[in-house]
Amino acid sequence: MDCQPAKGVDCPGFEAVNGNFEDVDMSDAVLSDANLHNANLYNATLDRAVLTGANFGDADMARASIRYADLTDADMYGTTLRRADLAGATLTNVDLRFSDLYRANLYNTDLAGARLDHASGRSINFLGANLTGASMANADMVWASLSAANLTNANLAGANLRRANLRGADLTGANLLGTNLTGAFADSRTTWPEGFVTFVAGVITWE
Repeated sequence: MDCQPAKGVDCPGFEAVNGNFEDVDMSDAVLSDANLHNANLYNATLDRAVLTGANFGDADMARASIRYADLTDADMYGTTLRRADLAGATLTNVDLRFSDLYRANLYNTDLAGARLDHASGRSINFLGANLTGASMANADMVWASLSAANLTNANLAGANLRRANLRGADLTGANLLGTNLTGAFADSRTTWPEGFVTFVAGVITWE
């Protein structure tokens, strides 16, 4: 490893498959197109880092702080992000399929076009997130907070969103085929796909 990740370092294309970066501060670093497949990034700090196109597949990023980082086109397939903080991060077109998002904070993130198929985790915070065109097919996200989230044209087919908070969410054009919305919460600001009947789906609407 010729380039060692650290705070503010410039290491595009960095190769560190199976690397150990637990508790390492890499805030403001440039790690675009880096290969950190299966790396240990537990409790690491990557705030405001440039991580475009990076490979974090199967990495352990539990409790990592990745606030306001740019992860455009990143590969996070199977990544563990339990209790990770990604508030304000750019995650457009990111691959989060089969990722573990238990209690992850995705507040105000840009997840447009992201793939979250089969992702799982209880109580994920998507408050105010942009999920336009995202795919969340067969995701298991009980008690997810999707309040004020933009889910326009998102694919939620087969997803488990029991007890999810959908107050103020925009689901215009979303695919809700087979979506479990039993006990999910909505209000008068929630926008549904044309023809969708909330009470049949078990949605609780509070005005």
